[in-house]
Amino acid sequence: MGTDVEKKTFTPESFIMAYGESITSVLPSHVTPKQWLAVALDAVKKDPNVYQAALNDMRAFTVALRGAARMGLEPGTEQFYLVPFSPTKGAPRIIQGIAGYQGLVELMYRAGAVKTVKAEVVYANDVFEYTPSDDVPRHTVEWFQPRGEVVGAYAYAVMDGGAVSKVVMVGPREIESARSRSASARSSYSPWAKDYASMVLKTAVRQLAKWVPTSAEYRRAGLRAAQDVWDERLANAADRADLDAVAEVFPGCVVDPLTGEIEFDVVDGEIVNDAPPVGPSGGRTVGGGVPGGVATQAPPTQAVRGLATEQQVRQITALGDRLGMDDAALVRFSVAVVRTTIKDITQLGKTEAARVIAALEKTDPADGGMQHG
Repeated sequence: MGTDVEKKTFTPESFIMAYGESITSVLPSHVTPKQWLAVALDAVKKDPNVYQAALNDMRAFTVALRGAARMGLEPGTEQFYLVPFSPTKGAPRIIQGIAGYQGLVELMYRAGAVKTVKAEVVYANDVFEYTPSDDVPRHTVEWFQPRGEVVGAYAYAVMDGGAVSKVVMVGPREIESARSRSASARSSYSPWAKDYASMVLKTAVRQLAKWVPTSAEYRRAGLRAAQDVWDERLANAADRADLDAVAEVFPGCVVDPLTGEIEFDVVDGEIVNDAPPVGPSGGRTVGGGVPGGVATQAPPTQAVRGLATEQQVRQITALGDRLGMDDAALVRFSVAVVRTTIKDITQLGKTEAARVIAALEKTDPADGGMQHG
């Protein structure tokens, strides 16, 4: 039996007004709900394509809005894009929410550890020099001459104490990898099509986010154990339901928990479809606090291409120990990352284990989120 949302008894405007309190319940305390809702309403009113895509699937629209609200970013702006795209060929367009580079930078500032964020696009005719022994790159622009095509971008942060973070650089290979992973990149409404330079910049800033704090949890981590911080984060059922609901729109893909962007899971050039989580009865319940959420049966579980290696298991355990996680907390963390039901980390597949290791390394305060080659 369908819900009112599924029967499209709402327009996007009336939907926002009817469920505004529920949607804004996840806003950070410093954001005014009334002002945020006004921005959301303006976003659907000013763009007929966004309006129609929202009307086509109110639940996807709600998930996008809640993603923006949860991060305290303004939907329909360069902080947080509302992108109409077709999840499958020939299907009606729906809304995908994607945090832009300005939104990611805002999250870094909000965490309280960053004094300045520097992020720039590099063009073919610019002069760009950087060696690992340098603190920051040397980037010279001739403003009154053609700059040529976009060739890359870089980003770094000056921390509150004056130290400079790792300088992150992305070139054509990294840019194309990011673009090809994005489920909505092929849409003519995607920021990859409409604002390519900004998405290149976002690719660099997204990598920088692995090296600097992007949430208020950074502040809390100094006051209590990292395990407590993660327990609080994983206890937020609404967040998990939102990510699950987005994943259901495009089965077999990965939802970036920071940006909300739907991505193909690519390992060594191969697209991998990991099985979605299943409920106690084998089905998958989505929706949670999302109006219009329904219970659906998950697609058949795909065969795992080999379990995690002993080295991967040892690495996960060691990273968990460093973060103060016991076995139960480590399992909960892993489930949140890979969205697959497991009882022990040895049940992870190789691909899943690699994702858990990457997520733990981003979280590890001892190495600042360092990635190990």
